[in-house]
Amino acid sequence: MKKIIFSLGCFLAVGASYAQVNNTKANADQTPHKLVVNSELDNYKASAPNNGAQKALGQVVWSDNFSTAANWTFDNNGQTAADRGWSIGTSGTVWTTMAGLSNPINSTSGGSFAKLQNGNYGTNTQAIGVVYTMTNTTPINVTSLAGTSQVNLKFEQFGALFNDAQEVQISTDGTTYTTVFSNAGRAVFNGTNPTAVYTNPEVITVDISTYLESAPDLNTVFVRFRWTSRIPTNTTPNAWTTFGWKIDDVAIVTKNDNDIQIASSYWGTENLKYYQIPTTQVSTVDFSVNVKNAGGNALINPTFTVESNGGVWSESGTVASIAPNGTDSLFTTAYSVPNTVGTYNITRALVHDSIDDDPTNNQLSGFSFAVTDHIFARDNDARDGYTFVNDSTQYEVGNYFELAQNQTLYGVDVVLHSNSDVNAEFYAVLYKEVAGATYTDAMNFIAETDIAQVTTSMLGQVTTLEFPNPVSLNTTDVYYLVVVSTDGLLNIATGGSSEGFSYLWNNNTLGLQNLTPIIRMNFDPTLGLKTNDEVLNGVSIFPNPATEKATVEFNLANASNVSVEVTDITGKVVETISLSNVAAGANKADLNTAGYASGMYSVVIKSNDASVTRKLVVR
Repeated sequence: MKKIIFSLGCFLAVGASYAQVNNTKANADQTPHKLVVNSELDNYKASAPNNGAQKALGQVVWSDNFSTAANWTFDNNGQTAADRGWSIGTSGTVWTTMAGLSNPINSTSGGSFAKLQNGNYGTNTQAIGVVYTMTNTTPINVTSLAGTSQVNLKFEQFGALFNDAQEVQISTDGTTYTTVFSNAGRAVFNGTNPTAVYTNPEVITVDISTYLESAPDLNTVFVRFRWTSRIPTNTTPNAWTTFGWKIDDVAIVTKNDNDIQIASSYWGTENLKYYQIPTTQVSTVDFSVNVKNAGGNALINPTFTVESNGGVWSESGTVASIAPNGTDSLFTTAYSVPNTVGTYNITRALVHDSIDDDPTNNQLSGFSFAVTDHIFARDNDARDGYTFVNDSTQYEVGNYFELAQNQTLYGVDVVLHSNSDVNAEFYAVLYKEVAGATYTDAMNFIAETDIAQVTTSMLGQVTTLEFPNPVSLNTTDVYYLVVVSTDGLLNIATGGSSEGFSYLWNNNTLGLQNLTPIIRMNFDPTLGLKTNDEVLNGVSIFPNPATEKATVEFNLANASNVSVEVTDITGKVVETISLSNVAAGANKADLNTAGYASGMYSVVIKSNDASVTRKLVVR
C-alpha cells in the first residue's frame, strides 16, 4: 500500500463543525505541547506575585493568581466595551452557556482570574481586526529566582477553540515576543462536540528553557497571553468569534531532575487509523512516539513498549540516552494484524531507567480495534457528536480510505444523529482522488447508492445504503466515501478524532474535520440484490458533473416504455424524456444540461414498475 500525501483546499465554515487545516494528512495524536495535570500549583496562593528565593528543581519560583489587577497590563486594541478584550474578575460570563463555557475557571487558587471575550456571536458584536494582549507588568528576574534558565512556564486555562488564535509568548526585553504555546492544535468546538471544550481547569506546562538559554538577560522576562482571529484577513464578524479564554495561576517552575515528556505519538496504517478492519484488508499497524527530555538530567534507556491483548504481541523501541532539552523518536516493529475476527486491545508504555518525577506528562492511553467480516471503519463508534450535511449549504461529509487488497464494495453503513430531519432524503457517493489533484477537481465520481429517506427508526442506528451494482476498488487509488442530503438537514453521528473530511461540491473544495463521521465501507456480498435489477439495472450518468450534455445509460431486461425525469433541489421538473417501446439490453438517453442552472439535480429513470434515482451535478 502506498503512502499518500495530498493537497486539501481550506475553506471557512463559520458556525459549522469545520476548521481550516494544514494541507497534508496529519499524523494523529499531535498537539503543540503536552497537556498535563500537575498538583504543584496546590502549594501557592498569594495576593501578589511570589518573588521568593531560589528554589530546588521542580519548585515554583514565581507565581501570580490575578488577585491584584495591577500585576498585569492589558492592551485591548482600543476596545472599551465590557465584553471586549482581557479583564480580571470572578464571574465567567461569555456569550454562550454551551458546555458550561459561561462558568468561572475552577482554578487551584480560586477567586479572581483573567478572562478574554470578543462580543456576542448571536448579535454580531464581535470586534474585527483586533489583537488583545495581557502581559505581566513587573519583569520576572529568573536569574535571581531560579538561578538557571532550565525552567517551565505553567498556567491553568479553560475555554474552547473556534475561529480564534490563543497564544502564549515570552520576551526577555519587553519588546520582542516569541510564541511558545498555542491552542491551535485543539479540536474546534461547534456546540455538538463537548469533548472539544478544555478541561476545567486544564494545567498547561511549557518548557521555555530553549527560549531563555540564548537570552543575554534573564532579569527581565515577560509572559504575554495573546488573542486574535486565526483568519485575520476575514472581515466577517463570525471569523472573530471566541467562546472565551480564561487563565489563572501562572507560574515559573524549575525543571524536575528526571522527566520524560511526550511531544506527540502515532499509530496507524499508512497514516490512517482504522477501528474496524475486514479480514480481507488486514495489514500492519505502526507505532511511534516523539519524546523530549524535560528534566535536568540525561535520560538513560528511554523505552517505548506496545502490547496487544496482554502480551500476545509485544515490541519495544529504545534509545541509549537523551540529553536535557533533547528530543528523539522511538519506534516499535510493525504489528501484523491477525486475520481472525475479534477485538484487539493495545496498551502502550513509556519508561526510562530513573524514577520519573512527573509521570503525568508521559502517559499513553490504551485503545482497541476490531477485525470484522465485512466492515471497514475509520470511526471508533464513540458517538461523541455530529457533523451536518445540508442540501442548502451543499456540504458532503465522509472519510477517505486506502486498501491493502483489491475489494468489491457493496454498500455504505452510516449512523444518523437523533436531530436529523425525519423524511429527509440522502444517499452515499464514492469518489476517488485525482492524481496530482490541487484545490479544484480534486475527486472523480465513481458510483452512488440508491436514495433513502430518514425514518425515526434509523436515528442513532446503523443504516446500510446499497449500491445498485457492485463497485470494484483497488490498492492504487485513494477513495472518498461521503453522504449527501437532497432534501433537509442531515446530521451524521461522529466517533473519535481520526479525521474525516468535508467536501463543498459547488467549488470542489476539500477540508479536514476534527471529528470522524460514522460512514463506513461495507463489503458484504449479500447486499445489492434488488428486485429492480431484474427489470432495470446498470444505470449511470456521465459526465458527472456535466456542463453542456449528460448521457443516461441503462439496461433493460425486457422491452418496455422508459421515462427520464430531471428535477432540481426544489422539486421543479426541468426536463422530461419519454421513450416508447425501448428494446431490451443496453440503452441511453441524452440530457441537454446546457440549459440547466448550476447545481444538483435528481434524475429518475422509470421502466414499468421499476424506478432508479441518480444524482447529477451541473456546473
